[in-house]
Amino acid sequence: MLRPIAILFVVLLMFSGMSHAGGIPAPLDLRKDGQQAACRGVPVIILFSLPDCPFCATVRQNYLMSLMRDLPPRERPVIREISVTGTGAFIGFGNEKISQRQFAYDHGVRFAPTVMLFDGAGRSLTAPIIGGDTAGLYGGYLDNALAEAARKISDAPIVCPRRAAAT
Repeated sequence: MLRPIAILFVVLLMFSGMSHAGGIPAPLDLRKDGQQAACRGVPVIILFSLPDCPFCATVRQNYLMSLMRDLPPRERPVIREISVTGTGAFIGFGNEKISQRQFAYDHGVRFAPTVMLFDGAGRSLTAPIIGGDTAGLYGGYLDNALAEAARKISDAPIVCPRRAAAT
C-alpha cells in the first residue's frame, strides 16, 4: 500500500514547481517572474543544470544561493533553475507553455552548468556563463555578468503592471 503512494509522491515532485535539490526554485511562470524582476530593476537568473552534476551543485550552493540569501530582498535577482533534461512544463516569458528541456534548447544551452541573465521580457542581458568553477574565477565571471546586466537594466525604462486601486 505504501509503495504506490511513495511512487506517486516522487512523480508529483518531479513535475511540480518545487525547488531543485539545493533550494533554487524551478520556474512556474517566467512571465510573472520577469514582471517582478522588471519592477525591482533586477535580472532573472536561470541556472541550467543536470541531475547529479557536481559542477552544477557548486554553482548553485557557492554562488547563486548566496545571492538569494545575502542580498536585501528588493535587490535580489529572481533566480530559477531549469533541468536541461527536464520534462516539467511552465509558463515562459512570452506566456507560452514550454518544457524545461525545450526552453534550454531554445536558448542554445548544450552544457551544464550554464547560467544566463535575462531582463523582465526574457531578452538575454549577457553572454552565458558556461561551465563550473574549476579555476576559482567563477565569482568574478558572475560579478561581471551582474554588473553588465545592471547597466543594461538601468538604461531601460521600468515597466510595471498597474495594480488595481484598493477600494
